[in-house]
Amino acid sequence: MVECELYGVYEPTGKGGENIKPNAWVRKKIPNSRDRESPFPAQIPFKIIREFKPLPESAFRHMFQDGNRIRKLSAQETKQILYLFKRETLQKNSSSHRIRSR
Repeated sequence: MVECELYGVYEPTGKGGENIKPNAWVRKKIPNSRDRESPFPAQIPFKIIREFKPLPESAFRHMFQDGNRIRKLSAQETKQILYLFKRETLQKNSSSHRIRSR
C-alpha cells in the first residue's frame, strides 16, 4: 500500500475543471497514445504558498476524520498543517544529528 504525502500549502488561482493540463502527472510520453492523458483529469490551478519535504499521511490523517482531504482548509487547519511540517522537520533534523554525532 502506498501512503499519500503532503508537500506544502497551495492556494487556488482559478476554478477547477477537467484536463486543464492534459499531460499532468503523465509518466509515459508516447505520441498518439491514450497513456498521454492525465490519470487525474479533475484539476485546480494553484500557486505555491509554502513547500516542504513530504509529510506522510499518517502525520495528518487525524485532521480528516470525514475522509474528505480535497477541500479548502480553515485558517486553523492550515496552522495545524504548518505546525505538523515544522514538527516533522525538527524530528528529522534531530534524529539525523544524533546519528552523525555517534
